[in-house]
Amino acid sequence: MTETHACPECGAKRMKRVTEDCPLEDGFIVKRLTHYKCASCKARFFDDDAMRRIGAERRGSAALRKS
Repeated sequence: MTETHACPECGAKRMKRVTEDCPLEDGFIVKRLTHYKCASCKARFFDDDAMRRIGAERRGSAALRKS
């Protein structure tokens, strides 16, 4: 059974754990990122694993631009 959580943004109990390409506010895109997304307002929320992945992807992208 899937546990539903209330969205901190809109309050709807429609938060789902999803894996999808995730565009961030600055335009950076993380491919196949697992995170939480509200099915009502579409707000995204990142747990510690997602944040580590975002940081690693950014560092890797920065290293590629420097070479």
